[in-house]
Amino acid sequence: MNASLMSRYGKSFFFASFFLRKKEAILVSNIYALCRTLDDLADNEDVTQNSKLEFENISVAIHDKNAEQPIVRNLLSVGWPISTETIEYLILGIKADFDLVRIQDEKSLHRYCYMVAGTVGLMMCEVLDVKDHRAYPHAIDLGIAMQMTNIARDVIEDAKNNRRYLPASWVGSIEPDSIVNPGTENLEKIRHGVRRILMEAEKRYASGEEGLALLPLRSRFAIFLAAICSSFLIPVP
Repeated sequence: MNASLMSRYGKSFFFASFFLRKKEAILVSNIYALCRTLDDLADNEDVTQNSKLEFENISVAIHDKNAEQPIVRNLLSVGWPISTETIEYLILGIKADFDLVRIQDEKSLHRYCYMVAGTVGLMMCEVLDVKDHRAYPHAIDLGIAMQMTNIARDVIEDAKNNRRYLPASWVGSIEPDSIVNPGTENLEKIRHGVRRILMEAEKRYASGEEGLALLPLRSRFAIFLAAICSSFLIPVP
């Protein structure tokens, strides 16, 4: 099931997983399933009390390492090789999407991207048994770059879900409905915001690439492939 989720939602990591050892590929699949499940609960267009409750139940099960929860059981079956603290940061970041999303400044954007994606970079370091801790900041940067790419790609879709991840310090206090149907002035603001976030992502991709040499040799191509698949240029609206 987890591999199916990856093939549908995470093609870059799905293809990259073919270049990992079997246990590593299983771990990556399990981590992706965790991220995808939590993200889907928070991303639902019609968030209900039930989806919030399910999110909280999974969060508690992770904290308690309760094997009755299938996602937790999958992680425990391979020795739980990732930091619970890192997962809990991920959960806090995704949980913020249940609230009104209006990113105010660049610092808030970086914090959000770290929590929902930089943490995944750290998990990948643990999964791939990276011994050199100098690789960790580069892994965080790569995760943040991928998230920024997602934000740039999904500006309109996120706005339709009443969310604005482009910081107000870049685009002003533009509301999502004005992103979906922008006038000339707002369209230029949106373009400016997308350009800035792609420029920031490009710097972080470069940092991620620098860190490849610090990874185990077998893992380098898999991570490089995932990065390349995520960093294709996006048309500016």
